[in-house]
Amino acid sequence: MRYVRRPAPLLLACLVAALLGLTACGGEESGGASTATDPSPAASTAPSTAPADPWTTDAAGERVFTAEDYTYRLEAICFCPVTGPVEVTVEDGEVASATLVRGPQKGEDAPDYLHLTVADLLDRAADPSVASAEVEWPADSDWPTSIELDQIARAVDDEVTYRIGRVTLAD
Repeated sequence: MRYVRRPAPLLLACLVAALLGLTACGGEESGGASTATDPSPAASTAPSTAPADPWTTDAAGERVFTAEDYTYRLEAICFCPVTGPVEVTVEDGEVASATLVRGPQKGEDAPDYLHLTVADLLDRAADPSVASAEVEWPADSDWPTSIELDQIARAVDDEVTYRIGRVTLAD
């Protein structure tokens, strides 16, 4: 499924509808740690197996990502320093570490622009100052697999795509 925001209210309405659909379908499975799909295109539709719902409904009735302790793989594709994928660890809702997982700098701290939680990425997609945003969110996944942002309309080299994968909730 692909959701496109142009303007912001359309994205929010689509996200709420998709999340309500996920809740109504009872897509949770019991078992070990939750693992979302790898950011590679071939694996982007594999289901996650979340032991608990990482979402809650706020006072306005909108679904909000509330998992506070998890790790995930993040890759940014943009006109920025190329770093490769990053393993992000989130504790108490804040990025505790973001470590490069490949290349000559493997194991080193990632640049600050990659210290992002999944909630941070979703907030960026919903930001009304962003010219356009596309969130790819497979129907059988608790997480988006890709968020594409065009930050400034008719500007060049400001686009960024975030790939999200290997989400694992802490027990």
